[in-house]
Amino acid sequence: MSFFFLGAYASHRSIYLIKFLASRWIWLLAPIVIGTSIATAMYELKFGPNWTALSFAGVIFFSAMAQRIENTGISAVVIWVGQRSIVFYVSHAIFIVLTYDVLSYLGVTSYAAAASAAISFALLGGCALAVWKEIWKLASWLFSLPGLRPRLQTVRPT
Repeated sequence: MSFFFLGAYASHRSIYLIKFLASRWIWLLAPIVIGTSIATAMYELKFGPNWTALSFAGVIFFSAMAQRIENTGISAVVIWVGQRSIVFYVSHAIFIVLTYDVLSYLGVTSYAAAASAAISFALLGGCALAVWKEIWKLASWLFSLPGLRPRLQTVRPT
């Protein structure tokens, strides 16, 4: 939830955020992000609230990378996912939990394998739901706020 509040805060200061993401200082985060990724796979770190700062570093780093690839061919995929981010946000935990449950049942004990599979299935599941949302009205209701219905005016006898 804290990342949503930080995102809302940053969205009102987009000029400063864009300048910060474009600076060369952002590359200082690369070793932190890469080191955290390697440590997670090697030592089976379990993420939680204590890791918020490292997660935030990853968010900032990958936001800067997304800004840098904006004019390349791969940006279409990133933009497509970004435009449907609510679908991925709402669904990713479900796919991750289901993947871990299936892998646990199958006896998979490698954290790196389980994490890779969970991320892959979360992305695939999010893509499937995003496409499904666009072609089936009922699915779109899962990811949108319903409109307000007009209130009926009651007529009182005079």
